[in-house]
Amino acid sequence: MHPLLLDLIVCPICHKSLLLSHTQTNWQLICQFDMMSYPIREGIPILLTDKASAIPKT
Repeated sequence: MHPLLLDLIVCPICHKSLLLSHTQTNWQLICQFDMMSYPIREGIPILLTDKASAIPKT
């Protein structure tokens, strides 16, 4: 995913900015306000709410 896109992409639920996060195998965009994680597949962010995962609160 191109870094410039991070300035343009927002959370589809609350319209706030997203953070880029990754593990060894997965990239994702995180909304800290809604505690949702949106996957990035083959460099394309999947910003569909039914494909998002809730992040457990710690």
